[in-house]
Amino acid sequence: MEQPIYAAAKSRTWLCAAALLALAGYATALALATRPVMLVDDAAITFRYAERIAAGKGFTYNDHEHVLGASNPLYTLVLASCSRAGMDIETAARGFGVALFAASVVLAALIAARLSSFPAGLLAGVLLASHPFFRGLAMCGMESGLAVFLGLLVVLALSLDWQVVAAILLGLAVWNKLDAGMLALAVVAAWIVVRRRLPLKIAAISTLVALPWFSFALWYFGSPLPRSMMVKLANNTGLPPDHLWVVRELFTYQQGFVPLLILGATLAVPQVWRTLTLGQRLAAATIGGWFLFHAFAFSMLWLGDYYHWYLAVLCPPPIILGCAAGVRLLRPIAAAAWSRRLTAAVAVALLLLAGIAPLKQTFGQLGRNSTDNFQVFDFDRAMAGLFLAQYASPSEVVGSKFGWVAYEIPNPFNDFSGLNSIKARLPNEYWVMHGQPPFDGFNPPVAPRGYIPLATFNLLSDLVPGSSWFEVFGRPDSMVARSGKRWLALRLFELPAPNPEPPELGLGTAAITGNDLDANPPSGATFTVENAHQPVRVVFMPLVGSNDSGAGTLFEFGVNGQLAYQSRVSAGGRPQIVTSPVRGSELLNRFQLSFITRPGGDSGQPAGRAQWHGVKVMIGDGYVDVARLRGNPLVQQWIRYNAAPASGEASAP
Repeated sequence: MEQPIYAAAKSRTWLCAAALLALAGYATALALATRPVMLVDDAAITFRYAERIAAGKGFTYNDHEHVLGASNPLYTLVLASCSRAGMDIETAARGFGVALFAASVVLAALIAARLSSFPAGLLAGVLLASHPFFRGLAMCGMESGLAVFLGLLVVLALSLDWQVVAAILLGLAVWNKLDAGMLALAVVAAWIVVRRRLPLKIAAISTLVALPWFSFALWYFGSPLPRSMMVKLANNTGLPPDHLWVVRELFTYQQGFVPLLILGATLAVPQVWRTLTLGQRLAAATIGGWFLFHAFAFSMLWLGDYYHWYLAVLCPPPIILGCAAGVRLLRPIAAAAWSRRLTAAVAVALLLLAGIAPLKQTFGQLGRNSTDNFQVFDFDRAMAGLFLAQYASPSEVVGSKFGWVAYEIPNPFNDFSGLNSIKARLPNEYWVMHGQPPFDGFNPPVAPRGYIPLATFNLLSDLVPGSSWFEVFGRPDSMVARSGKRWLALRLFELPAPNPEPPELGLGTAAITGNDLDANPPSGATFTVENAHQPVRVVFMPLVGSNDSGAGTLFEFGVNGQLAYQSRVSAGGRPQIVTSPVRGSELLNRFQLSFITRPGGDSGQPAGRAQWHGVKVMIGDGYVDVARLRGNPLVQQWIRYNAAPASGEASAP
């Protein structure tokens, strides 16, 4: 009898291994299919630290001071090691994001299987992999994926009674992020509840693992506490405290998914707890306590804003506990009393219902562009940094609040958010700012006193009209200002009010809506543009009503009365780029820009509503080299909407 039993056990082992491998493949495929085109701005802060460490400049943001602005030292050192080995930091961060996401999915499956059965583990793995909110956080470039991975490893080690391994991993988790103190507190609480004593061995070993870093931080920075944490606790944004934000985020970004799991798991606890072994109870109590302590801590400690990546560790616990409890309830349901059967049925129904939302949302994303507004906004930040990296002197000081700007240019950097700078370097030659509020495009960035505009980056407002944009300002004596390099985009709403067309043309004044010009032919408008003797291009997309062929509408564009563009354009046209006919020594300090829409064609009848869509006046020739971002799909969008040389030009007649 032993041989068949052994063969059956071996067969089950191989089957489980194949299922876990398939689960890892599923998670990896989803991660690659929905990966972001731009990592979040705070990740770029870590990248600057890591790059400087790899270059031998120390754990610093600037040469002149030691500031612990990175709240993720272990993750930063890992990325620095990758850079030292010759890898691109951003590529390494993306690779880690995918790998840690898939690994966390498998760990969640293993823990749920330990608490219940292998089918429960597979269910938990599939739901976690299909969780869009968690997947986005794991791959945003931050340390969130590593925090979840280490935390789940601690729980799995505890379920196997591997105390030394759990202690080492817990020490690394705290080293990676002080938030893991909530995990440590959960381990202590679980140990007291389940084993009726303190986990002294685990506490001692984990402390020894984390002690080297904290000792170094105390010596090197003067404090083991990240400055970023202290500044956020001081509410540097000025937003009123919101102690319900964690609960609100669970409902808003997870569509009730996690609350349903929590409710289902809670209903199952009274019936399931007594059937668990000592190791299972310890693991269940630890992961449940981790969720509760972390959620409570970040609800009470207002950090000044809604930093979603702090919620990544809240995603796996409800899924693991909910799936384990739900499947475990199915075993004794037939022999249970009717009241217990009803409770079990409700709990299982809630768990099944909870799985619908993430699966539906995940598969709805496939085959579509997963780029959101925040990613395009971060792209604009990075472009501002690339502009300065290309034209500024390496010794000039850049001031901003943004990580992507700091990462793209290795210059001395004044972080005016206060997260990474204490002593400002003066003079501050450049500022990079966006409009306020951040996503309202009709409140432009305002130049600090004594600074002039040098460049504009506004792809988000091209794709989502009405959104804010970034502007680079410089001192008049800065290298970029003196070189004359400009990349300024002026939209219609940024220009003075248009002048009415001369009466002899018989044209009415067109209506301005943002950076669009609506015109029922015949119609037109003339704008005055302050130019400072720079080359000029005009970018626009002439459109006609969707039900018209466009054959009866003639679009004209002129500069100072000189015709620059004339065309009949059908519905669904492409962006047009017209270079001003005013060139060389004739470049004007001020000029008149005219947009005219006339009846055209044999009939002489207009084709209905016409529109100059997305009109931008591009001033200057400071083209940005986007080679570092090659492969990013937003680059082609930027070239298309910003009169970049690679996109070609429409020649003036």
